[in-house]
Order: sequence, then C-alpha cells, then structure tokens
Amino acid sequence: MTTARYEGLCAGDPTTEVSGAVVCYAPTVDFLRRTADEQRNLPICREYPFFLHGGVNYSYTSEGLEAAIKDDPVVAAKRNFIASHKLMVYRYGAAWDQFRPHAQSAALAKALGFAPIHWPAGDRSRAVVCNLASKTT
Repeated sequence: MTTARYEGLCAGDPTTEVSGAVVCYAPTVDFLRRTADEQRNLPICREYPFFLHGGVNYSYTSEGLEAAIKDDPVVAAKRNFIASHKLMVYRYGAAWDQFRPHAQSAALAKALGFAPIHWPAGDRSRAVVCNLASKTT
C-alpha cells in the first residue's frame, strides 16, 4: 500500500492487453522506443514518465506537476508515443524504495564490485555500507 502521488498506472489505457513487461529506472523516450520495438507494452519503472528539469520550482500538490507540464510539447510528444504504441507505464516507486538495503544504492554498489554489509532489519536508511579492502601503494 502506498500514499505516494503519481504512483501506479501513469500513462496509457488500462484496458490494453499486456504483451510483455519490462523494468527500468526511468521511462525515457529511448527506453519506451525499445519497449515498443520488442513488442512489449508494460514498462514498470521507478520514476514518473513526465517531469521538468529544475523541478524544485513547482509544487507536487494541488495539481502542481500536471499544471506545469500541461502545455509542454515534449510531454505531449511522449504521451502521443505512449498512446500510439499502446504502452501502459506503471510507476512502482514507493514500493521500490521500501527494499532494504535500498535497491538503487545496492545495485550501484554491486555494479562497482562492492558487497553491501548486512543491514539491521529495522534500519530505514536509503544507503548501503560496503567494506572495502584496504590497499597501500
């Protein structure tokens, strides 16, 4: 259960039959093109599909985001692409953030070749801690 705004199906027709799911961090236009090219239509992502750079200048409350992007031509083009390819973009951000250790931090540590140390069950940190071998040169 989540109380996060802009969570769940964020774009697309919910009555569309699912042809395949893909998972990504951010549903960029390139990623959506690849999804459509691979004949899949349900991208499940961490991030919201529509945003503005410099987002600290608008509010997420009282329709702030939707009002800010309403007339944006890039957002309109992305919405049109999603509709014309029958994509359904599902945001799974709040649940993704509940993983401990934090999913994004753990993935980055793993990509760098580090192993996160065990985290106590009740720890709510969004970071991971890794022990590194010490070397002298």
